[in-house]
Amino acid sequence: MDDPILDEELNLSNQLGQSVRFWEKRRITYNVLVGVCGLLVLIVYWKYTRWYDVIFASIYAFIMNLAYMTGFYLETLDLHYFNSRFSIHKHRPTLFILGTILACIFTLLAGFIAFEITT
Repeated sequence: MDDPILDEELNLSNQLGQSVRFWEKRRITYNVLVGVCGLLVLIVYWKYTRWYDVIFASIYAFIMNLAYMTGFYLETLDLHYFNSRFSIHKHRPTLFILGTILACIFTLLAGFIAFEITT
């Protein structure tokens, strides 16, 4: 017997599984790139770095990991509430690249501005 509700649930779970695999497979790349940008700021301002700057950097890294999940959340919202009307799953690579570039730029700018203000 074909159950349309069960078929829809299986399709939904398959799409969510693909989304999780896509985003989680690239999380390390994102973390490394954003982390390198953060380290670059700390290296440039090494003589001005205080011990608590490392704590702030750790908190910032955690927040940026939360921001990374935005792509997955957008895709889930599109899938669940809009029945894939926006086809966000087709734009995963673009969202990943743009999000990573923006996160790196934000990290560099925030770091340089923070150190320039405090030094």
